[in-house]
Amino acid sequence: MPRYEPIPVDQLSSEARSIIDAGIASGMYDDGAGLPPAQLRVMAYNSTVLKATAAQSTELWHRGLVDNRLKELIRIRSAQVNGCDACASRIKEPGVDADDVACMAIPGGGSLGEPEMAVLSLVGQVANDHHSIDEDTLRSLGRWFSPAEVVELVYHVCVMLGQHRFHHVFRSYEEGEPVVAFDAALVDGPMSIRADEPATAEVDALVPH
Repeated sequence: MPRYEPIPVDQLSSEARSIIDAGIASGMYDDGAGLPPAQLRVMAYNSTVLKATAAQSTELWHRGLVDNRLKELIRIRSAQVNGCDACASRIKEPGVDADDVACMAIPGGGSLGEPEMAVLSLVGQVANDHHSIDEDTLRSLGRWFSPAEVVELVYHVCVMLGQHRFHHVFRSYEEGEPVVAFDAALVDGPMSIRADEPATAEVDALVPH
């Protein structure tokens, strides 16, 4: 079940809808139907988070030194590692195809080149054992990438893994009765505003006793 009900599309603020629509138009956000994705409608409970995510995504996807194909491979591999089937099954970059995705888990990489496989291996290392990333790892990446590109690659890997885990926490893709149902008063509302009000069953369920 979803933990927080994604804000209904018609209940999104004009600012939130504008941010999400801009991301959809640019190709950053895609739920397969051109609608505001559920995970972003959960982020929209906090406008600061939504705006920060949009700004970061714009910088990572539309600027920088790393090409879009490699960034998309990182995104998909991160989704695979985190068990996010919805994200892993959706290809957003024309330079990536189903054969590339199928080859990610194959030693040698099939259609994937050695630099790409090295970066995809880095995704697994950051996710499962970041202490295994040592000087030799960086030297190996340095065969194909400049220091500036390595910094961008590692940052992008960390962001993708973190975002997929964020979405897993809230399980926004799942169906069923949410733990916390949508209420407009919850959007951008600190707990102090409701301190003297009776806790709802939904909010109370999230508070340790």
